[in-house]
Amino acid sequence: MKKEERFCKVPCTEAMIPVVDAGNELESIQVLVDDRPAICFIDNPIVSSESTGSEKIVIIFDEKHPRHGKTFVTKCFQFEEPGRMTWGHNGEHMRILC
Repeated sequence: MKKEERFCKVPCTEAMIPVVDAGNELESIQVLVDDRPAICFIDNPIVSSESTGSEKIVIIFDEKHPRHGKTFVTKCFQFEEPGRMTWGHNGEHMRILC
């Protein structure tokens, strides 16, 4: 069985990605990011009076991605439509299926 066959290949939305609060057990979803197997979750840091945190999306690739390496993390992301996540400040995007 190919690695890609473990996915149902549904366009992913932000609501489908588990949110992990700081200090809690890691929960993730298996995804295909631009046809590369990975796991994904949204990290929700603890926000205290001393620090302000913001959610960030974390993608950990099964094998090193030629552009993003083993792990991709950004606070600047948005799912404009199912399966398409824009990130950064230059309109870059990823296709994400789960």
